[in-house]
Amino acid sequence: MGAPAYADLNKPVKNVLNTGFGATGHSAEIKTTNPFALLTTKLELTHGASLPKATVSFEKLHLATGALVTAELDTANKAKVGVKKTDLLPGLTYGVEVQTTLKALAPQEKVVTNIEYVKRELGLSFVGEMTCAKGVALAKDQLIFARGNFAAGAQTDFDVKTMAFKSYDVGAAYDLPSTQIVAQIKNSATTAQVAVVQTVNKNLAVAVETVYGLKTKDVSATVGAQYVVDNATVVRAKVNQAADTSVALGVVRRIAQGIKATIGVEANVKNIADVKYGVAIVLDDRI
Repeated sequence: MGAPAYADLNKPVKNVLNTGFGATGHSAEIKTTNPFALLTTKLELTHGASLPKATVSFEKLHLATGALVTAELDTANKAKVGVKKTDLLPGLTYGVEVQTTLKALAPQEKVVTNIEYVKRELGLSFVGEMTCAKGVALAKDQLIFARGNFAAGAQTDFDVKTMAFKSYDVGAAYDLPSTQIVAQIKNSATTAQVAVVQTVNKNLAVAVETVYGLKTKDVSATVGAQYVVDNATVVRAKVNQAADTSVALGVVRRIAQGIKATIGVEANVKNIADVKYGVAIVLDDRI
């Protein structure tokens, strides 16, 4: 199991308010894995795109060393090759990945190294990532402390060349038997965000999120609900009040083994003609 991520603090909120709405356009995705689970192919068809996007990825665990080798190539001429070693030392994982954009006579390389360290008995985890490209080194770090029902964390983006923080976030989450509370200071202390998720029963969850601009004094709020109809269908609805008020509805349904569909509609309350809708189909033999 990898180290917890800072984004996990807000995961209960995202599950209700951000996942499964899909009103951004029409798309189809086909994903297949060979019987040995080494090679995965993915084809994405998006309405309005000039060409479909195809991705082929490879993943193999080297049993003798415990190293995970990965490779990926897509039709946008982007290639990745990486290796990750778990438990290099107790709790320590190290990885390195080379990313290349294959352009005629001018390939663009990017090297990403990452370190994960987990001390589960103390509830501490650290994830560090260094990206080097075109003479620029950017470090992304996450530190998480979790004990019992409480978790707190911070994440930073740091420019190694200028020795300056580009951005930072801090947050905390507390779980009650049927309630999750999340509070964050985001975007380098320019935004405060508080959210509460209430699990009403095994099928229904509701969430309220308020965002306050510490400099702009702007306030926005989102209220949403998620209802699990059955093992194959989830319905979500939300109202977002910001500069404009919008209403969104999303339905995710597993049509059959390996086939999932998402239908989303979003409307501007002040301008009924401003309606967005989208349909996404995913074919994945692992669904």
